[in-house]
Amino acid sequence: MDHQEAKKRQEHLKALRREDRFVKISDREDRCDLNLDAWAALCKNQFLQTWKGVVLQTGVTELGIYPMLLNELKPKTTIELGTYSGGNALWLADHIEIFGIEGRV
Repeated sequence: MDHQEAKKRQEHLKALRREDRFVKISDREDRCDLNLDAWAALCKNQFLQTWKGVVLQTGVTELGIYPMLLNELKPKTTIELGTYSGGNALWLADHIEIFGIEGRV
């Protein structure tokens, strides 16, 4: 790792420790940079997502965010509500294993 990469990594780690990193939902601005047509396409296609042949019924935004959260927070317990066919619980369990987290769904 060269100096620039080390500096970027250090800045990233510092940003992760900021006290104001997590904001109360009531303090968040209610806005979206995607137009309604884009959201409609994303929502419509969430039923096309499968994992190991099982329907996930999980949106593409969650599929992008969950791995980052799992890797960073390393939860010991993950609770899945409204499992439908269980695809998302299976996906979460596999990702917990992929990241080497000693946890369960």
